[in-house]
Amino acid sequence: MITQSDFQLRGFRVLAQCGPDRAEQLLAGITTGNLDFDETYKDQRKGLVATFTHPGLGKLVLKIPRARNRRGWERFLTLFRDGEAFRRFRDFRRLREMGFQCPEPILAAEKRVSGMVVDGFYVYRFVPGRLADNRDYRLIVPELLRLHHRGYIRRDPKSDNYIIADGGRVFFIDFKLKKPRIFNRVRCVTEYRRFLRSCPEGIAFRDQVPGSRATYFLAGLVSSYLVWKRRIRHFLKGKLKF
Repeated sequence: MITQSDFQLRGFRVLAQCGPDRAEQLLAGITTGNLDFDETYKDQRKGLVATFTHPGLGKLVLKIPRARNRRGWERFLTLFRDGEAFRRFRDFRRLREMGFQCPEPILAAEKRVSGMVVDGFYVYRFVPGRLADNRDYRLIVPELLRLHHRGYIRRDPKSDNYIIADGGRVFFIDFKLKKPRIFNRVRCVTEYRRFLRSCPEGIAFRDQVPGSRATYFLAGLVSSYLVWKRRIRHFLKGKLKF
């Protein structure tokens, strides 16, 4: 397997594990708009998600987080950290290194102006399979709890953020990997309880969730707070038309 390389190309800083030549081909196709998409899942102001086929790499997924690339406050934060594309690329690598299933990262590219990321995208290998649903909780929950036992959360744990591949293998998709430094146990149990809101059947694994009853109760309060916070934010956005 080609190891990760970090280099400058066409005004972008590039992380790639497909080699410089193929990275050049991918970057040229993406930045010039000359890719022929097989299927477009999303093409909105918020972002683009589409599949395409590369003759040497097979079927790939391109993701462009347009909204995150544009937001002023997110650009400001990239003065002190990587942008969305690099962070997701590294999340893919970290999760795979820990022995979990997720798409193989191929390339991530970022362009900076005055030290801030103003453009970026990433490419990963397409995973054949089907989107999970609530009927797959017996496959999903053990993997989610295994991640929690490692001290990590994945954000947005609902069932359709996993793919079920051949042999019942569970692939994590649309995740943002994080290892909370404060209240780690509560944060992990909170994520499990958030999963239960979309898939109550997952309660069958309650006895495998680490922590005391007090931790479980506190996590329930935090979960409820997050739900109402999101509802209020969406309501305000609708009213104020942000």
